[in-house]
Amino acid sequence: MGKSSKTLILIFAGLMLGLSSRAATTVEIAIEKAFISPEGFDDNDNVEVVLAGHLPNLCYKVGKGSVRIDRSKKVILVKQTATKRSALDACTSQSNMPEHLKWPVPFSTTVELGRLEAGNYQVRYRTNQGLFNRGFKIEKAPTAQVDNMLYAPITRAFIPEVLYATKNAEVVLSGVLESTCTELKSSDIQVLRFGDVIVVLPKLTLYQYGKCQLKARPLQKVLDLGELTPGRYLLHVRSIAGQSVNRTFQVIERDQDPSSGHAEP
Repeated sequence: MGKSSKTLILIFAGLMLGLSSRAATTVEIAIEKAFISPEGFDDNDNVEVVLAGHLPNLCYKVGKGSVRIDRSKKVILVKQTATKRSALDACTSQSNMPEHLKWPVPFSTTVELGRLEAGNYQVRYRTNQGLFNRGFKIEKAPTAQVDNMLYAPITRAFIPEVLYATKNAEVVLSGVLESTCTELKSSDIQVLRFGDVIVVLPKLTLYQYGKCQLKARPLQKVLDLGELTPGRYLLHVRSIAGQSVNRTFQVIERDQDPSSGHAEP
């Protein structure tokens, strides 16, 4: 092998070493809240917990949540990871980082816990203030079927990520009805409040008479959630076949106009 070839190999190896030493690294991120409905799950449901918080800055990319279940003690430890993009020169030093990269980035991820035996459980998660626990209950299912009632095929639930405190917060539910024998009535949508968790149960009406046709129809309902005070919330909407739609959002106080002392319109 000639001298020039050896030189090229050494340069290439040096470049690869430099890239690998600055490769992205995976770190654990503190969780601000772990949301789960304290009631409403049976032992044949696929239980979910929603993790929410902020990434330190734009140099981080949200990763997967992880879960470890101690079934004997009924304690569930959840963690959230993120990837730090250290290969970017601007991300190597916090002190020299440009201002536009320093903004915290909100995140929300859903972690599936699967089916759990009936009993009282604790979800444990790490915040910047230490370990927190959140309790929930799994009931014994009265039937072997997933879900005791037929829920509507909700695929989306729209509510702003940030909204002002209000007495009549609204959410738009949407989906597709695949049969002419099905309908979602506004009177059959139940809203349950468990502190910062709002559970929506949209019961689907199935007509047994007449001839059903497989015909897609739009499904959209505007739902009044009532009064919401400042804080961070989870909207958990049950859907057909054991599915659900989860949305986290924040409610804030309306800004005050310092010149008049009144809230902005």
